[in-house]
Amino acid sequence: MAMSHKKSRHAKDLPAVAPTREGDLTTPSLKPQDEAKLAQLLTKLQPQRKEALVPMSAAKARRVLATPVARRTQPPIETLKALRQVLNSPANVLILDLEFYGTGAENTHVGQLAGRIFGRHEQFNYTVFQPSDMAPVQQLKFLKTTNLTYQEAIKFDLDTTMRKIQHFIQRQPIDYLLSYDNHFDLHVLNGEAQRHQWPTERCFWQQIQLIDLAAILKTDALNGKAMVSLRSLVGLLGLRRELPFHEAQNDVEYINRVLQIYALDANQNLLQ
Repeated sequence: MAMSHKKSRHAKDLPAVAPTREGDLTTPSLKPQDEAKLAQLLTKLQPQRKEALVPMSAAKARRVLATPVARRTQPPIETLKALRQVLNSPANVLILDLEFYGTGAENTHVGQLAGRIFGRHEQFNYTVFQPSDMAPVQQLKFLKTTNLTYQEAIKFDLDTTMRKIQHFIQRQPIDYLLSYDNHFDLHVLNGEAQRHQWPTERCFWQQIQLIDLAAILKTDALNGKAMVSLRSLVGLLGLRRELPFHEAQNDVEYINRVLQIYALDANQNLLQ
C-alpha cells in the first residue's frame, strides 16, 4: 500500500524564510532595517562585554560585598495587628537586647549584645570586654564571670563583636530589628559608632527597619497611658519567669515568648 505524506495543517501558516550560510551555521536572512538595529545593539553592548571580561580585583570585590543592599521601605509596624502579620510572614525578625556599663547616660557603653531570629534557632550572645572604658573592678568581674585570662578577654572587644554581628546579619538578611523599649539602646549604639568611627555597613541598626514592642503595646493595648516593663509584661501574660532579667540573652528569650503569644492572636487584649 502506498503511504501518503501529508503536510501539517499549520505549515501553510508559516512564512517562508530564505536561509543564508555563515560559516557552518544556517541563519535566516534579516531585513535591512533589522540588520541596522542589530548592528546598533551590538555596538552598545561592546563596552559592556569588554568590562565583563576584565577580572574584578580583590579590593573591588571586598568593596562590592561590603556595600549594603538597599532595602525596600516598608510601612512602620505600629499596631499589634501589623505585628502579627509580620510574625506570621516569611520575614526575618531579629530580636535584639543590650546591656550596658558606665556612669551616666553620656558615659555608658555596650556591655552585652544578644539576638535571636524569631521562629528560628539562629542566635548570638556576646559579652564585651573593653578595658579602655572599664573600671578595674568591672574588668575583674568580667574575668571572674567568664573564667578567661586577660589576653583571652581582650579578643572580645566591641569592634570585634560588632564585626561578628555584621557577619551574622550578612549570612541571613534581616527584615526587621525588634527590641523592647529601644530608645536608650539606639542612643548608646549611635554614640559607640561615632566614637569608634564604624563604617556604615557595621551600623546594622541604622539600615534595618525597627520595631519597638514596648511602644506598640503602649499605643495599641494601653491607650498611650503608660509603658509596661518587660518583667511586668511577662508576669501579666502568665509566662514563666525562671531566668534573671536584665541579662541580654534572657531578655531575648522572654521577648521571644511574648511574640509567640501575639503571633497567635494579636486582636485579643492580653493585658487586661
